[in-house]
Amino acid sequence: MTLLLEATSLLHSQLPLESIFATMLDHAIAVTQADRGMLLLPEGSSNLQVRVARDQKSGDLAPQAVNPSLTVLQQAIEQRSVVINQDLRLADLNLQNAQSVLLQFLRSAVVIPLYAHRGDDASGQGPNSDELLGAVYLDSKRTTTFSELDRKILDALGAQAASILENVRLMQRERERLRLEQELSIGHQIQQSIVPQGLQDYPHLAITGIHRPCHEVGGDYFDAFPLVDGRIAILIADVSGKGLGAALVMTMLKGALSGVPLGIEPVKLFEHLNKLLLDHATIGRYVTMFLGLIGPDGVLEYVRAGHPSPLVLRGGRVSELYTDGSFPVGLVDIASFEASRVQLEPDDTLLLFTDGVTEAEDKDRKLFETERLVDAFARHAECSLDTLQRGIFDAVDKFSAGTKQSDDITLLVVRYRRPVDRIGTVAENTTRSSEYV
Repeated sequence: MTLLLEATSLLHSQLPLESIFATMLDHAIAVTQADRGMLLLPEGSSNLQVRVARDQKSGDLAPQAVNPSLTVLQQAIEQRSVVINQDLRLADLNLQNAQSVLLQFLRSAVVIPLYAHRGDDASGQGPNSDELLGAVYLDSKRTTTFSELDRKILDALGAQAASILENVRLMQRERERLRLEQELSIGHQIQQSIVPQGLQDYPHLAITGIHRPCHEVGGDYFDAFPLVDGRIAILIADVSGKGLGAALVMTMLKGALSGVPLGIEPVKLFEHLNKLLLDHATIGRYVTMFLGLIGPDGVLEYVRAGHPSPLVLRGGRVSELYTDGSFPVGLVDIASFEASRVQLEPDDTLLLFTDGVTEAEDKDRKLFETERLVDAFARHAECSLDTLQRGIFDAVDKFSAGTKQSDDITLLVVRYRRPVDRIGTVAENTTRSSEYV
């Protein structure tokens, strides 16, 4: 009973895990008068492996040097209960013929399988109630008899060992959860540093954008930056999927796009990205993109790759920039990309968005869809870009009514305005072309 009380106190001790199990094995050896005791734990998908081994004199045995009877272990695991063989000479034929029993002249063995049990599952049939945590194994070259009290103490020691293993496993899972959360937090900080947090205006453009991932990290991306020829590039992209994988591809995409400010042709860039992703097919991701270049004269040159068409607000009326489809980059090797041009008029407003906006869901799994986005866009036609952007987000949030966001949401809003020092030039260009091409 003293041994049992000492074993119980180990459950709450601050000793190293190896020391706790070594002491418990010493107690079990003392109760059974065994020659040696072992704690076996599962390692990966393999069978049970010896983690701690002790002898009668409380000395350590090299785990790789001991050879427990796998036959006795398997019997206990199959029966899901303690197996006590007091005289192996009287055991069944398979056990008598077991190689380790013969070679080591074993005469008695005890195996206590350790299973996880959930306290909140009275039936013991919860999803993890039958999970094998390990086993306590004891054997001897002498025959041994066990009293009823011996058996109860062995059962109690087994329960204590299982509790310790379960607590250790829960602590390991908690540490792993905290580690993953920390890594995701770092990933979030890195991604937030990559995604623009505040876009500057230009003489002929007012720009604002926002990105709201559904997880710590996401696969949406947007940006706006000047080119060497005076035009401003506007970009929005959406990597297929969500989470960490999409975020890593987005980071790679950001690096590939670094050549745009230096004057690389958009079509060649899209072709390069398509080949890059296809050459790394194991990534298993494709990207929808829209890249537009807007000059001070209002000419918008753009290349698209499977991305939803930007909406154009002109004179209170909202329309799509294009209606025909195109391939994303990284989906098929037959994809081709081409540049298109359109003339913007002063006060034209472009709304670039990812499908997380139109596919936002309410509690009934209905989608926000393009019609509601068009309506929210039109209702804020006379507002500043910040107010317009906030109004669209409010419309999405009101529609969702607290439903968890299922995809990353990104908006990029661009308004073309006549530069003060280029009024004449812009006027000439807008009279030359005022219709979408």
